[in-house]
Amino acid sequence: NEVVRAATHKVMGLADGREIHLEIAIDADLPMLLADRRKITDVLVNLLGNAIKYSPRKKTVWLQAHAVIYSGRPSVLISTR
Repeated sequence: NEVVRAATHKVMGLADGREIHLEIAIDADLPMLLADRRKITDVLVNLLGNAIKYSPRKKTVWLQAHAVIYSGRPSVLISTR
């Protein structure tokens, strides 16, 4: 959740400028990930930034994070729409 909050904070100016509302939906049972916090934040900023840039003005951009099993391991699936 901390990484998502940091990424969301970084793109708020872009979203506000395009009058885009951000909706965040994160599963409560996400597994802990072993990852570089800065790099994951950068990936989310890029994902959100692209979703905002290529969405029509005055729309909603969703970021969703779901717990999944991938190759037998607990994982996190992140998507935007």
